[in-house]
Amino acid sequence: MRIAIVQDYLRSGGTERQSLLLANAFEGRGMDTSLVTFRPGGPLSGGLLRAQRICLQKFDTHLDWWAPGLTGSLRKIDPEIVLCMGRMANCHGLRLRKALPKAQVIGTMRTGKPLPLAYRAFLRQASHVVANSRDARESLISQYAVPAAN
Repeated sequence: MRIAIVQDYLRSGGTERQSLLLANAFEGRGMDTSLVTFRPGGPLSGGLLRAQRICLQKFDTHLDWWAPGLTGSLRKIDPEIVLCMGRMANCHGLRLRKALPKAQVIGTMRTGKPLPLAYRAFLRQASHVVANSRDARESLISQYAVPAAN
């Protein structure tokens, strides 16, 4: 199985730590895993990573939302699963879903902050959505009209 985890930048937050942990766990279980980041570097970039890392920006522009070549890079990987981690990655979710029709593009929700329009639109159409708590799940259903899973 080929999995791509999409994360904007490896700052020192919880989502970024989960991205690294998941990439290592998937790779450790024999899955061909790529961690795709928009920006190079970051406080967690020196952490042990067994999976392949692909940085889209050749040098750090300090723009979290700019993901040059994202769809092309993912088409080369040809993942069966794309896991969007964090606000910026989820904002690109609809574009990824259209560009990779065979892949399961999965959204995540780990924040209590208001979600941008592109993020909300993607979560309503994602193959699946992973919430990090019951409160986040309830917020997705009640505030953002994301269909509840059984």
